[in-house]
Amino acid sequence: MNMNTVQTAVIQLLQIYMGMDDCVDTFPKQVDWAEVYELAVKHNIGGILYTAIRKLPEQECVPKDIQKDLQVHFYASVSRSKEQDMRMVQVMECLNQNKIFHVLMKGWVLKRYYPIPELRTMGDIDFLIREEDRQRTHEALLQLGFLCTSDTGFVWCYEKGNTLLEVHSRIVSQKVGRGADTEQYYLDAVSHTEKVRGEYTLCFIKEYHLVYLFVHAAKHFQYAGYGLRGQLDFALFMEKYGNELNWDYIWQELEKLGLSAFARATLTLCKEWFGTKIDFLPMQMETENYEKMKEIIFAGGVYGYCDRNMEASQVRDQLEGAEKSDLKTLKWKAMIKMIFPDRQYMRMYLKNVEKHPSLLPAAWVIRWYQAIFKRGSRNTQRMKQFLSVDEGVREEYTLLKELDLLQ
Repeated sequence: MNMNTVQTAVIQLLQIYMGMDDCVDTFPKQVDWAEVYELAVKHNIGGILYTAIRKLPEQECVPKDIQKDLQVHFYASVSRSKEQDMRMVQVMECLNQNKIFHVLMKGWVLKRYYPIPELRTMGDIDFLIREEDRQRTHEALLQLGFLCTSDTGFVWCYEKGNTLLEVHSRIVSQKVGRGADTEQYYLDAVSHTEKVRGEYTLCFIKEYHLVYLFVHAAKHFQYAGYGLRGQLDFALFMEKYGNELNWDYIWQELEKLGLSAFARATLTLCKEWFGTKIDFLPMQMETENYEKMKEIIFAGGVYGYCDRNMEASQVRDQLEGAEKSDLKTLKWKAMIKMIFPDRQYMRMYLKNVEKHPSLLPAAWVIRWYQAIFKRGSRNTQRMKQFLSVDEGVREEYTLLKELDLLQ
């Protein structure tokens, strides 16, 4: 995929937002602004593009209706961000009063690195607590008027107004990449932190956080792709800390986790798109795979490959060791795996299944019951998506193989 005019325009608008003002002179003359707007909505960067467009010289004919629509995204982002900030300050104060350690991470920390922090949108605010503080945290959030919308597994969800919280007791609960067991690796995450506000509000040490962001991005890339905002997060993290980071430690940990190829490809892209000035061993990728990576990032929404589906990644995973299989066989294998998932996955239905494998059939029955009576229509949809999976999974498989992201 050689980038088309619309994609080039969007990348240049992101560069202008980052302060790379010399891009204004090389901005493409003929742009389909309706398509630019479509990408802005898909990647949740409407507010960012609005501020960049305002820096373009007058003669850039951006249709008034597009400017107006992007302005709506700008004000919506700012107002939502203000609400999230206000509620999150209350949460931090409350958890400090209750002496509950909590670790801020991902979007809440990253938005501080953006030129206009309010424009780094967040669907939800994630933070980490210790498993033993789960019940006390739950009670504290209910007292603050949050409604608990999900209380199973390692992530409990809460909402109040437009603010959604994801409260993790583990930040990774599956294997990512080919290296060390990521779930085990992150069991002691709370100890890699420093204080940021009060006695109990913590955030990760910057190198540890960056490694985690690569793990998180790789997880999304493996299953559903990730979008331009994820790429921008890395670029702005590098701009903020760049060469003051302990890169020896970072590469050593990424190597351990089997994610150094993915990290190098991501940084190569940051260098190409945003001029990131970091010294690292560049990723020598097959041209078609590198272009495919860009295509996936553009096709993705904020954290999801809009034009594909989760079923596609499940079918693709069946190619391991069976590259000559036809698509029909791959779909059958994926479907059987979906109906009878492994113990790791089934923990969210029955916690003890991890220690007691004999409970697995019981966990399956619970899941089937919920699937039929609670999520019937959604499962019909999933079956349709399974049937619509096409040969494109083979290209994705080749890319993920080169990035070392296959299990």
